[in-house]
Parts: sequence; C-alpha cells; structure tokens
Amino acid sequence: MNYRQAKRKAANQAIIAFVVMVSGLIASIVSAMKMIYFRLDDGTALSGMLTAPLKNLISYLYYQPWFPEWLWQICPTPNPFAITDPENIKFLVVYAAIFVGAAISAGARKSKVRLAKINEEIENELLRQSLRGESTSNSRASMEENAVIPQQSIFSQVHQLYLAPIVVTIIGALLLKFGFGI
Repeated sequence: MNYRQAKRKAANQAIIAFVVMVSGLIASIVSAMKMIYFRLDDGTALSGMLTAPLKNLISYLYYQPWFPEWLWQICPTPNPFAITDPENIKFLVVYAAIFVGAAISAGARKSKVRLAKINEEIENELLRQSLRGESTSNSRASMEENAVIPQQSIFSQVHQLYLAPIVVTIIGALLLKFGFGI
C-alpha cells in the first residue's frame, strides 16, 4: 500500500469508526433505558423509589417527536435476572460495537500520525535535493507512490478491544449489584 492509498484508508477508517461507535453507543444507551424501565422495578418500595425518576425521564424521552421511534423497537432489552436470555446476547453485540469502533478509531489515528511523519520526511528529502542542486528527479508524486506502508489490524488494539469492555462491564455490574440490588 502506498502513501495515497494509506491516506485514503485512514480517512475511511475514521468515518467507519465514528459510525460504528456512535451507533453502538446510542443503541446501548437506549437498551439500558429500556432495561431500567421494564426490568429493574421488582415491586418493592425501594426499587420503586429508585426507578421512579428514571422511568419518568425515559417516558419523557420516549414521547419526544425528535427521538426516533424505530430505535426503541430495534434495541434489545437486556435482562439482568436471566444471564442466558437471547436479548442479553444481542445487547452484548451492540455493546461490543462501541469498543470495536474505538479500536478502529485508534488505528486510524495511529495511521494518520504515521502518515504525517512520512509526509514530513518526503518534504525534507525534497528540500535536501533542492539544496544539493539536484533536479527533482524524485518528485513528490513518485516518492508517495514508492513509499510502502505496512497494513495494521484492529486486533492489535488490545486495550480497546479486550481490556476496556471487561473493565466497563465489571464496573456496570457492581453498580447494578450495589445500586439496585440485582
């Protein structure tokens, strides 16, 4: 892959990362709101008192015309009381999209930094050639074409893909356990 292809790929990765991460984040938030509204009130006074303000807020958001109604219908409703519920698996896939998008974004940022350094090196080489009085036999376009840039995988983003989801899930589980007694 040459310089121009790498630059195009980094820009495409940044766009894809934004779309994946934002859609995963919005769907996860809606799923969490649906879980709070439908699943967390077990009928006791304490859970009713804790979830009542949240239910009012969620109900208010549900009836707003600017909030897409189809989003409420397609987002899964996780069940904290039954771990093997199919809705939980759907929620985990949507939740994982946040971290996959973050990993793609980190890879795109890394590529952009690498490409900026390569661009600076190309400019330095052109300046050296002009100072030596050489003709620009190696023009900028030919240098960009001849630069070989190795590809990198999002799976090398260990923190974003593997560690961050586990840490965030454990913190969320502790909040549910001690905050709502689930």
